[in-house]
Amino acid sequence: MNETDHKSSTLEVEHPKSRHSKWTFLSNALFQLPSTMISAVQQGFLLFYYEVVIRLNVWLIFLALSIFTVYNAINDPVIGFLVDRNMRFTRKWGRRFPWIVIGIIPWTMSVYLLFSVPDIDASANPWPIVGWLLISLLVLDTFSTLVNINVGALRPDKFRTEEERRVFSKYYTPIDILAIILGMLLPALFIDFIPGDKKASYQIMGGAIAIVSLLFALLALPGNREDKIIIDRYFSTDYNKRMNFFKASKEALKLKSFVVFFIFATCYGITIAIIVINMIYLTTFVLQVSAVTYLLILGTYLAGTFISIPFWLKYLKKINDNKKAFIVGGLAY
Repeated sequence: MNETDHKSSTLEVEHPKSRHSKWTFLSNALFQLPSTMISAVQQGFLLFYYEVVIRLNVWLIFLALSIFTVYNAINDPVIGFLVDRNMRFTRKWGRRFPWIVIGIIPWTMSVYLLFSVPDIDASANPWPIVGWLLISLLVLDTFSTLVNINVGALRPDKFRTEEERRVFSKYYTPIDILAIILGMLLPALFIDFIPGDKKASYQIMGGAIAIVSLLFALLALPGNREDKIIIDRYFSTDYNKRMNFFKASKEALKLKSFVVFFIFATCYGITIAIIVINMIYLTTFVLQVSAVTYLLILGTYLAGTFISIPFWLKYLKKINDNKKAFIVGGLAY
């Protein structure tokens, strides 16, 4: 990095006014909408669709999901390690933005693929459906990882000052809440879209979520562009230092705070999955009600979540200890 670039980078951190426009903050935050919606439809409806609608044996679903879980565990750190370097296109387009552009279309469209199983009798010939499920999940996870890790890595590079991050949170927080609502409620609107034809309804749901997610992903692209200051920083000495993949993993596992966070995040993910997945089974087979009731129950669950936010904010302000609040909230949950 030359002297001019160094001065630009220094001014970026020290100057109180952000160089980013309001649209940049908003556009970047809009990425939460496709990310949350795709995750919600995958977690909430995949098992029910393949077991109840497609009638694939649950043990074969378990087999496909087990293979996918192993792939998912390997895929995330490997892709993160491979793309975290300067390429031939980095100087012109940036290190993160090209990968985001490459990944958004196959990532969003793979949701439609996941819920568009060919017309095959699962009881007579299950293996093509197992293959369809597994390939769909692998495609979805590969491009989801490619997009999400680059968006996640870019944000702290793009919004570097405390002031910028406070401004970003004003856009991010309400959009994230909206993303949770849409992600959990929007897919349910299509469950009974075509009365008597669950398979077609789910296919329409997958297509609708894919299109809506793609539109918001495209709107998020301007906010994920890298300017000259960010690109120049990639070529500085500090940003070109690389650590062996296994050594980096070992160092991360030495951090107690990371291990605790990982445990709590895993437990949180399992709990949410159990609640959301079983809710559709509960309303379908126990209560035997329509999708409208499912929406009401899910809406009540979300309302309880939002009502509790002021309580936790007040508690956090009182104890002034993020770590303690995290542990108390995690154990209470």
